[in-house]
Amino acid sequence: MDKKKIITQYEAIRRLAQTNMLDKNMVQRIAFENKFYDLVTAIEEDYGLILKHYSEWMKLIEEKDIPKVYPIETTWNLVK
Repeated sequence: MDKKKIITQYEAIRRLAQTNMLDKNMVQRIAFENKFYDLVTAIEEDYGLILKHYSEWMKLIEEKDIPKVYPIETTWNLVK
């Protein structure tokens, strides 16, 4: 697992502010839509590990390391 790559992708999604970062499924969906496949895999394997080591791993990166991320279009299925 590439901790630096995973935490930069995670931080990019966090800064997007499109979802609650505890919503594992939405974070994974945004990661997938942005082609952050390392993060998608890491979330599938152990999302708790990312959350547990967030502050520790953030020390490994610099601002310039954080990739560009794009919001996704949400789909709502409302019951009538």
